[in-house]
Amino acid sequence: MRKTTIFLTVLAASAMAFADDVVVGGLPYSGVTVKSADEFSITIRTRGGLRAKDLADVSTISLDRSPLFNKAEKLLEAKRYAQAVGAYDKARKAESVAWRKKLIRARRLLALKRGGLLARAVREWLAITDENASSKDNLSRSIRLAPSKAAVKGSKENAGAIVLLEAKDGKLKAGAYRTAVRRLLMKLYLAEGRAEKAAKLAEQLTGSQSVTPGGGAKTPSTAGLQTKLEAARAFIDRRQADKVLEIIEPSLKRFTPEQLSQALLLRGKAQLIKYRKAKDRRMLLQAGLNFMRVVVFYPQAQETSEALYLAGIVNIELGNKQAARMALTKVGAGSGKFSKSALNELKKLGS
Repeated sequence: MRKTTIFLTVLAASAMAFADDVVVGGLPYSGVTVKSADEFSITIRTRGGLRAKDLADVSTISLDRSPLFNKAEKLLEAKRYAQAVGAYDKARKAESVAWRKKLIRARRLLALKRGGLLARAVREWLAITDENASSKDNLSRSIRLAPSKAAVKGSKENAGAIVLLEAKDGKLKAGAYRTAVRRLLMKLYLAEGRAEKAAKLAEQLTGSQSVTPGGGAKTPSTAGLQTKLEAARAFIDRRQADKVLEIIEPSLKRFTPEQLSQALLLRGKAQLIKYRKAKDRRMLLQAGLNFMRVVVFYPQAQETSEALYLAGIVNIELGNKQAARMALTKVGAGSGKFSKSALNELKKLGS
C-alpha cells in the first residue's frame, strides 16, 4: 500500500509539472513545461525531452500560475492589441522571474507592432537591440524584430518613431544596427512623403552596400536587396529615374520572385519618367513591357493592379486605345487603389 501511495504521489507531481501550453505554427504542445525564454526563442520540456522554438513561430502561450500573462495572450489572439499591451505591462510588473520578463517583453512588442502602435514599438525594439548589440548573433536576431510597417500618414505614431530613429541614427557607428535603423527611417520618410530625406538615406544605404571593404563586388542578401527596392522607391518619388535604374538593373537576376515583381514595376516607372522627360519612344515601349511582365508572370502580386493600370497609360501614349481600354476596364472593375484612376482614364478616352 505504501509503495502504491508513493507511486501515485510521484505520478501526480509529474503531471503537475507539465502544466503549460504552447501553440507553434498551429501545432499545439499541451501539458508541457516552459523552461526558459528570451526575446527570440522559447524552450519547452515535453515528455520527449527539451525543444527550442523560434518565438516568431509561436501563436499562443499559456503559463501555469500566470493569469495576467495568459489574459494578455488571449487579447493578442483576439487582435485586441491595445488592451493586450496593457495586460502585458501588468504581467511584467508582477513577474519576478527574469526569463518570463523577457518573454513578456517580446510578446508585448508583437502586440505593439500588430496594433500599429509604432512609436512605442520602435522604442521597445531599440531597447532590446541595444541590450543585445554586443553579441553578433543576438544583434542579428534583434534586427529581425524591427517593425516593418509605417502607421497612417500624418499620424503621431510615425512622427514619434521618426524622432526616436533619427536620434538613434546620430549615435550609431556604421554597421548592421545603423543600417536597420536607416532602413526603417527611410520607410517612414516615404510613408510621410518626405522624398528628399528618403532619397538622402537611399544614397547612403545603397552606397554602403554596393561594394565589399576590399573593393570587390558584393552580392546583396535578401534584406540588402529589399533595401535597394526601398531606395529605388525614394528616387521614384523624386523623379530621379536614372538613380532608380542604377539600383535595379545590376540586381535583376538576384531578386526573389516576390521582389522581382516590385523591381520590374519600379523599372517600368523609371522608364516612363524618362519617356516623359525626353519623349524617347524606346523608353515608353520598355516601360510597357515591364508593366506587362508583372501582370503576366506575377498575377497575384500586390503590384499587379498598378502595373496593369500603367500598362493602360502606356497604350494611351502609344495611341493604342483598344488595348488601353482593355487594361483600364479590368482595373476599374476591381476595388483596389487604382480602380478610380482607371475609370477616370476610361472617361477621358470616351467611345
